[in-house]
Amino acid sequence: MEIQRELPPILEAWLEFVNAHERVIEETGDALPEPSLELMSAFAGAFVAGLTGGVADPGACGMHIALPGGERALVALASEERGDDFGMVVDPAAVSADWIALVAFRSRRPVAIHVIPVQQLGGLTRALGVSAPVPPGAPPTAMVLSTAFHWNLCLEPLTAEVFGVRTYYLSTGGMSREPHPIMLPTADPRSVEEVA
Repeated sequence: MEIQRELPPILEAWLEFVNAHERVIEETGDALPEPSLELMSAFAGAFVAGLTGGVADPGACGMHIALPGGERALVALASEERGDDFGMVVDPAAVSADWIALVAFRSRRPVAIHVIPVQQLGGLTRALGVSAPVPPGAPPTAMVLSTAFHWNLCLEPLTAEVFGVRTYYLSTGGMSREPHPIMLPTADPRSVEEVA
């Protein structure tokens, strides 16, 4: 699964939507609901399709991508707003895709994409020791592609790399394989402070 460095136009549309949503909340003081999981999934699927030159299945809320060359990708979401254990439950032995693209969100904005070879998912999960609770009735080999899993991939980049994971970080400067410093506001709202 090849990721292009040029960001697709759907990203700009999504960021405009998120900014507008935040402005409405700020202006009205109303507690509007978060964008739905289906809407976030549809965006994530279109975003990954745009990055790979693939095509998202419109009937699957963007979760299934047909990639150039005949490979398939499954798109999953991790979102800090929805909690550490939030994510897609998958059984590595039964995934009908070649790749998993885990799109991580912070404040409803994509911040990272983890490209994971499906055949390495079980070993990767065991090596990272990630075990978010799976729902009752899930297969014994099932796992959750969760926000905690995203953070473990970020905190254990060498382990992730051994298992063939490629992580792409997004920031205002574009997309990179290297994480960028987090920008935090200082006492003066017109300046920022870099935190490593």
